[in-house]
Amino acid sequence: MEPGPKDDPGPACPNGYSLQVPATDPDAPVCRNAGAGALASAPAPAAVLPVLPALRRRDRVE
Repeated sequence: MEPGPKDDPGPACPNGYSLQVPATDPDAPVCRNAGAGALASAPAPAAVLPVLPALRRRDRVE
């Protein structure tokens, strides 16, 4: 397959900003202040296990 035609790359970042890729979403580059610190990585998800209520046993009445 041949590559398609080149198109407008879209708006550039304003002066003082640079295009950076966050560690949490590599498909979403964002404009950030060039003097800002590194993008923070996502916090590790907490290991939360759901606790289900105890099931009640119903006796059959016939």
